[in-house]
Formats: sequence, C-alpha cells, structure tokens
Amino acid sequence: MKRFLLSLMMIGSFALAFADSKYYQGTTGSDIVLAIPEGHCTNIPAEQEYFMVLLQTQLTDTFNKFSPITVVDRQNESIADKEIANAENGSYSDKGYAEFGKKLNAQYVAIPNLIGKGIDYSLSIRIIKTEENKVYYSYNNNSVTATAIKNGTAINLAVKEILDQMGIMLTEAGKTEILGSVDTSTLKAQENLSKGINASKRGTTVEAMQYYYAAAEYNINNTEINQRLSQIQSAASTGNIGDQVRGEQQIYDYWKKTLSEADTYFDNNPPFQIVYSTNIKYRERTTSELERGVVTLKINCGVFPNQSSQKAVRTLKQGVKESPKAIKDAFSSWPRQKRIQNNNNNYYYSYSRNEWIDAENCTFTISIINDQDKVIGKSTFKGYNIISFDSDKNIDLSTIIKSLDTLSFENIDINYITDNLIIKVTEVTWEGKKIPFEKIKISTKEDLEEEIRAINEEKRRAELLIEAQKEKERKEAEAQEEKRKKEASRNRNSGALNVEWGINSFADANAVLLTFDYNKAIKNSLFWGIEAALGSSDIDTDAETIEKFSFHTIGEIGFNVPLMLMTCIYTKAGIGYTINHSSDGDSGLLLRAAAGIDWGVLTIQYALDYVPGHYFSDRVSIGYIWNSSIASRIEDY
Repeated sequence: MKRFLLSLMMIGSFALAFADSKYYQGTTGSDIVLAIPEGHCTNIPAEQEYFMVLLQTQLTDTFNKFSPITVVDRQNESIADKEIANAENGSYSDKGYAEFGKKLNAQYVAIPNLIGKGIDYSLSIRIIKTEENKVYYSYNNNSVTATAIKNGTAINLAVKEILDQMGIMLTEAGKTEILGSVDTSTLKAQENLSKGINASKRGTTVEAMQYYYAAAEYNINNTEINQRLSQIQSAASTGNIGDQVRGEQQIYDYWKKTLSEADTYFDNNPPFQIVYSTNIKYRERTTSELERGVVTLKINCGVFPNQSSQKAVRTLKQGVKESPKAIKDAFSSWPRQKRIQNNNNNYYYSYSRNEWIDAENCTFTISIINDQDKVIGKSTFKGYNIISFDSDKNIDLSTIIKSLDTLSFENIDINYITDNLIIKVTEVTWEGKKIPFEKIKISTKEDLEEEIRAINEEKRRAELLIEAQKEKERKEAEAQEEKRKKEASRNRNSGALNVEWGINSFADANAVLLTFDYNKAIKNSLFWGIEAALGSSDIDTDAETIEKFSFHTIGEIGFNVPLMLMTCIYTKAGIGYTINHSSDGDSGLLLRAAAGIDWGVLTIQYALDYVPGHYFSDRVSIGYIWNSSIASRIEDY
C-alpha cells in the first residue's frame, strides 16, 4: 500500500519505467526509495551553473538504469520546499535534506556537491538515511574534469562505487555499460534538459523553451522532457494567461515582456546552426593552376535556423495569435520587425527586419588542416535565409542537407595536401562580433545524417511502443469483456437460494418451496445445473385441503445471454423426480422448462413443470444468487 501511494505521488515518474534488469543481479535495493535533490556548488563559472542540475539528471538516469532502486521524480521537489527553505545561503543542511526525504517518503537522499578548483572540480556524493540523518554511503573524487561531468563518466563511476557499497551487483553487461561511454543522444538530451531547468529557475522562459525543444530532439520519448515542454508551452499560451490575469492590459504587458526577452536572448545567442560536409571535392584544375601547382577544393556548407529556436518562435507567435484582437494587432509584426521605443516613450516597429532572424548576420570561417596540423586553406561563408523564421512548419533535417551551398578554397598548394585532411570551423561572427562556439550549434553533414537516422529509430521505437500499448489495451479490453460476460453469466460456478411458489395456472396444487440451484459452466454460454427443493404442498380435493410434504430434485442444462455487467437472461430444461408435486399427491417423473434473469445478486425465474400422466403446473421463484465473480467484487469493495 505504501508503494502504491508513493507511485500516485510521483507525477509522470520515469524512475520506474527505465529500470533494466539486464544490468544488475537480484533484487537487492528494490525496496529502496531514493530522493535526489539538486545539491549545491561552489566556485562554478556562470556558464557552468547548470552543472548541478546536470548532475541531478545524470544521477537519476544512472540509478534508474543500473539498479532496482526507485528514484523519486524531481518534479515533486516543490512539495518539500518548506522543509528546506531555512537552509543557509541556498545550500541545505543534512537535517534539511533528511526532512526533504521524509516529505517524499524516501528512505534515502543522495546529496551531490561540486566545488570548482581552477580547471578541475571536486565531486562528492553523500547518501543519508532520512530516519537517522546519518551518512550511509559516500563517494569523493578531488580531480574531476568538466569533460567528465559533461560526458557522464564522472557520475557513472560514482554510481558504480555507491552500488558496490550498497551490495547491488552489476551483471557483466552492466559493468561494461557503466564503465563505457554514454551515447551522444542521451548526453545531448541530458545537457539541454538541465540547461532548460536552470533557465526556468532563473525565469527566462524563452531560453528554457528552446532548451526543452532541443532536449526533445534527442529523446522524444522522455517523460520529464515532454512534461516540462508541455508546461512551458501552456504558460506561453494566451488561454493560460487569461486564467491567471484579468484584462487586456495584463496580457499586453506579458507579451511585451516575453517578446522583448526573446529578442534579447536571440540577439546574444544566434538561433542558427552551422552545417558543413567533411567530404572534400576537387575542382577540375585550370592551366593556370597546373602551372602554379595549386588546386581548388570544395565542400558543402550552410547556415540555417536551428530546430529548437524555430519551435520556440512558433510557439510564441501562436500565443500572440490567440490573444485578443488589440494585442494580436500590436505584436503581429514580430519577429519580422523589432519594436523600438522613441524619445516620447512611444513604441513603433522598425522598417527593417529584426536582426536576429537574419542569417546574413552569421558568418563563419572554415579551415582545412593537413596531417602536420598546418592550415592549408581558409574560406569564409556568409549566411543567407534559405529557411525563414516566419515558417509555421518544423525544420526538416533532410531539407537542410539538400540545401547546403558550396564553399571553395582556392589556390591550395598541392605539396601541402596529405592523405587525411581535417575540416574545422575556426571562427564564428554574429552581428559582426566573434562569438564562442558553444553559443551556436555546429554540425557536420554526416552528424545530421546520423541524427536523422537516430531520430527515425526513436520515432520507430515510439511507434512500436504505441502499437504495443494499443495491442495491450486491445487484449485488456477483450479480457475485460470476457470477464464482464463471465460475471454476467451463469456459466461460472454459482449457487442460488430461491423461494418458489406455484401460481395455479394449470394445477390445484400450491407449494412454497425452499430451492437450492447449483450451476457450472460447460462451454461458452452453456451450463448445467442441479436443483433440489423442499417445502410444504397444499392439495385441494372435492372434500378437503390436504397439507403434504413436497420434495423434488432436477438435473438441468441451460443457455445464457449476458446483457450487461452481472446481468443475464437464461433458459434451461431439466428432468427429475417429485414427491407430492401433482394435484393428486402422487410422486413421479418431473419434466421442467424454465427461463429467468439474473441481476446482480438477485435471480427471478419462471418454470413450467409436467408430471406425465398427471398435470402441468407453473411456478415463479425469486432468490439470492452467489458466484465467484460476485464474491470477488464484494472483496474488492
């Protein structure tokens, strides 16, 4: 019961869904419920402040994958906020963590801690038992690189050591997997999800939205990503705003702030991706090039709006469209034009396009490097708008690949050309200023082709999951229907205790009998039964009314038709023996035909009896029916 209630508390918990027993042995740890808060960090650069959320994400995923431990969905952390709000400087005390765990019904809490030490970090993880507020398991590494944090190897090593301390044994496949590299799609999904959560905490909606869209590109089936994306999409819709604020002024102010935030964010974070091919082609040499000993090399490349930015912009545009007419008209030109405030504090739209939507503002330089690490060629590509941010359609990666343009590298000295040449983006400028590579997505054509393959596989897995779910639901529906029919029918083991009396349509005999009727299934809707009845019988003669003992037993076979839950109609015929059943009081062979209805625990039946050589008589009975389906329903209730 406790685990059941906990599962209700975990909204969309993916903690239970991804446990994979092929990576661990036995059931050690299956009774553990573990909460993983964000933890805290010290001396971390601003651009890496998302590391704590990333560590939390990685810890959750790794414990789920390599152990039977149940990890509480972090989206439920808000219910424990009051328990840890009094911690100093935003970091929690062990007591606060223990209270945090108790609030979530978790026996243990894993507390990550990260300290910057110049170019390296110190990573520690303490796992405390909430009831005792005592550290039971721990891990510490004083020399962790940023690369090890980003690629997941730091957390994998930490979790492996902690699992060893807990006595949770990995299989050979588990040991190989946890000590190996994490696949790129998982890393990209974790990184973008963590950056999105961090942006949400800072209140930068547009930035968070873009990261969630980017995370979904790499893992479309992740429950948490989809939930957070759905929440932020809802928050950006006018319908949701209208439920929270009143009046057009508040809605206007919301969109003014949000679209201004989007402009500022994209002004500083190019919403484009650079794509280039590593396949170098040779242009046919001219006579002049032969004389000079040079050659022209070519590659394909281009600049395109990235998918996550495109989706974020489309979501905002849709929210504006759903606004009242005055607000919709006020922002209808976004993002094609930027709203500008003049000296009179009035706003107007510029006649030129908003700069961040223009690919021409993105320029990049590509170098060709030989085996001796010598740059033998360099060329610059200036972007231009092939795919517009005004499009309401998603950007198809295959369309990007087909739209790559040609970039030429002229006058390459053939003496410097070696067997292995490297293509590398060496500089990116945005609106005339150099920008760090991490601020823009850079992919090779081959990377995109692999991404398309991975996305298609992910979609196929999703389709298979949907098909499997539909098949499961179909089988469950069939099973429910079969159960319904069984619950409604008499072709289950059942008994009925009836009161039966004659209605004198044919005979002068009256009888009030106590009847027991037992039924058992044959096949489908057929059943057989045995009936026995005992009671008194009044027989009218010309001279007097005689009270006699009455008894009969009958073997029957019948057919039933279910109507609805625990309700059916049935008909049956039987042969048996009666004592003092006929009008003259004689005993003898009894033939019976009957029909009735079962409704819940009640049964009503009409029967026509015939005693050969004597008379017909008909009878009505009402009784209480009992079968295994009714018994189970009462127990469930």
